Amino acid sequence: MKKKNILLIDSDKSEMQVILKALENVAVAFNCTWVRTADHALRFLHNYYPDMILIDDDMPRVNGINCLEEIKRLKSVQDVPVILYSSRLDSASKERVTALGAFVCQKNNDMGAVLEAKLKETFVN
Repeated sequence: MKKKNILLIDSDKSEMQVILKALENVAVAFNCTWVRTADHALRFLHNYYPDMILIDDDMPRVNGINCLEEIKRLKSVQDVPVILYSSRLDSASKERVTALGAFVCQKNNDMGAVLEAKLKETFVN
């Protein structure tokens, strides 16, 4: 099976270990590309077609939900699975993310397990 390309959009490395561990626990080889801002991600996506996008909602200037909205406007990646993770999303924000076609993952003690399950569902099952 060919390697899966994952785009990680996060302004800092704080969740990187949890995400990389979840990716490693899935029986799929991957390349993970990290960008720190929504603007950089949007420029990058004009020439890069990932198999999945992971977005932190807690970013400066452009938050993850606004980044997700911009990504979904790009025809080339509209159908790419997206996981948005956040420590504080109210129910209206979760509904907005889901309506945009993304999966919401809460930042908490179970984040790694939830992320791993979603990755397996997407790439293995």
